[in-house]
Amino acid sequence: MTKWGGVISKYEDVSYAKSTAEMIESLRLDYPNTRFTNQEGAYGVIRYRTTQPSEISIPYGKRLGGEHVTEPPFMGNGFTGSRDGRIVPEFYSSGDAKLKDFMMDDSAELIHVNGGVEKVVGKYSFKEKTFIPFWLYKGYRVMVKNDDD
Repeated sequence: MTKWGGVISKYEDVSYAKSTAEMIESLRLDYPNTRFTNQEGAYGVIRYRTTQPSEISIPYGKRLGGEHVTEPPFMGNGFTGSRDGRIVPEFYSSGDAKLKDFMMDDSAELIHVNGGVEKVVGKYSFKEKTFIPFWLYKGYRVMVKNDDD
């Protein structure tokens, strides 16, 4: 079964980020012992609409009455703390595999981003509880989105 969770952001709040460096800064993925150290090259995105919005919360830290305790750059106030002047709200998804239904439906996409160009490479199968390579879905073709679109 697919299990995931953690801090997430809405696409509309980070859609301006085209490079890996911009995405790392926008989401403040520069936390201690991060795996996100390559400021160039490609990165992956999971884009979905949740089937359970009640399972998504704002990750408040203890000083704001919340339960989240995380090392900086975590702000604990519901925003990423981006230093580029942009305000990026953040949310928390527990990714609890015990939920009756998983939080993604068949509209979820796995996207490869390189140089600002998005390429859908997988589509989520609720039945299989995993991403299926996009070219295996009958009737679909690989879609590429450029900044010019």
